Amino acid sequence: MMNEKALCTARELAIGYGKTPLLSDICLGVQPGQILTLIGPNGAGKSTLLKTLAGQLAPMGGTVLLAEKDLTAYTGTQRAQKLALMAPHSRRMELTTCFDFVSAGRYPYTGRLGILSAEDRQQVHRALELVGAAHLADRDFNRISDGQRQRILLARALCQQPEVILLDEPTSSLTEAEVAKMGVETTVDLEVEYKVGDTVEITAGPMEGSVGTVDEIDIPARKVRVRITMFGRELPAELELHQVKLF
Repeated sequence: MMNEKALCTARELAIGYGKTPLLSDICLGVQPGQILTLIGPNGAGKSTLLKTLAGQLAPMGGTVLLAEKDLTAYTGTQRAQKLALMAPHSRRMELTTCFDFVSAGRYPYTGRLGILSAEDRQQVHRALELVGAAHLADRDFNRISDGQRQRILLARALCQQPEVILLDEPTSSLTEAEVAKMGVETTVDLEVEYKVGDTVEITAGPMEGSVGTVDEIDIPARKVRVRITMFGRELPAELELHQVKLF
């Protein structure tokens, strides 16, 4: 739904690459404090939409407004002070510590020389603490795990202190425990690979290795109810979604 007072607004937006739009007639608006989630299969255009809203891709039609002002009217620095995009990162960074990588989020405030003030350094440390990665500050960004890299990427986005933050798969490569430590509120993956009636194998817990039939899937609770046949008897078992896989 569009809203004239929204922080980030798309009006009849068309996105894509080349000459043919991937999606068109996109209208949305996000107000301060609101969380908007994009759900769709791979290739649907979610990342393309986020890049367009962030100004990294030019719209193929329509308009993006940031704080009721056309996104193209902002300089790069002005835009970065209001909006941050966290996207998957695979490019190798030479001789870069995690602190250095996160500190890039302060560049919109440091001026051309990029010299960090005491306040800038404080914001970097605060962002690292928020995502549970303070202990990684002096580690080489190229020598940390994928899950740890996700934390650093999020810390850099938070470090910008934006009014709008766009997150592209922010919890990929993270375990549930890591997500909980970060304090990130996330949704269950709706693309569950199995359905009621499928045969699944139990991959964790006391019944590991057993085979059963899916009776019920509770997405919000992250639970699946499986009917397992053991010793000629059918036994019901309630398991976490991650404890089963297709047989």
